[in-house]
Amino acid sequence: MKWMISGLLSLWIATGVVVGSPEDDKAEPSEATKVLEKSAEALTQVKFARYDAAYKGTGWATQYVPTIEGSVVLGEPSEYDILRFRCEVKLTPTGSEETLEYVVGSDGDLHFLIDAKEKMVYADMDEAVLGTRQRDLQRALLRDFVAKEPLANDIKAEKVELKDVETVDGVECQQVHVTYGETREAVWFISKKDQLPRRVVRVYKNDKGEIGTTELTLSELKVSKKVDLTQFKLTVPEGYKRTDDFAS
Repeated sequence: MKWMISGLLSLWIATGVVVGSPEDDKAEPSEATKVLEKSAEALTQVKFARYDAAYKGTGWATQYVPTIEGSVVLGEPSEYDILRFRCEVKLTPTGSEETLEYVVGSDGDLHFLIDAKEKMVYADMDEAVLGTRQRDLQRALLRDFVAKEPLANDIKAEKVELKDVETVDGVECQQVHVTYGETREAVWFISKKDQLPRRVVRVYKNDKGEIGTTELTLSELKVSKKVDLTQFKLTVPEGYKRTDDFAS
């Protein structure tokens, strides 16, 4: 019996079979993946973020996304797992030269939309109260700041590459190119100073192989480990009417 055991051990060693933890067989993450992992770690420390946002489309994507400029405040989700946010933005819809002004947000329970043109405040617990523009208005949000697992899909992506360093609004950033599949990519610009994102470019290929992108650029970023709940409370401006009807 001792001879058999000894023989088996010799065979395992000769064939490179080693008893150990699964982590022993894992490949070392690439430098690009390490940048994303450090950024994810930094993002998990954020409970509250404030920044100025600029959002736009390029290529064929300009037919489908608006242009947005304004300020954003983000806070960790409420006990109901509802995101706390407030955006004060100017939005230019696709195919239009008219710029509309909105305040849109949620305190983690109540959702609201303030329409400057109509002088109306739409408020209800149902997110649908934000109306048909709710998706466009929330394009200014970079949810990774308060996500439970920030950058999770990017870290696990099919291909992650480190590109040249670039400056975004005076902040030196490492550029990480992420490929999810044949038609979707992203480029993250991660600050070398605090490991937090300053820009994300989403790249899409249509059925003709043409490239279109959406670009969200952040400036004047400030973060905190403590949520300022007063930033998300609804205040009805003087002269505005409030309703629980859904915005059009």
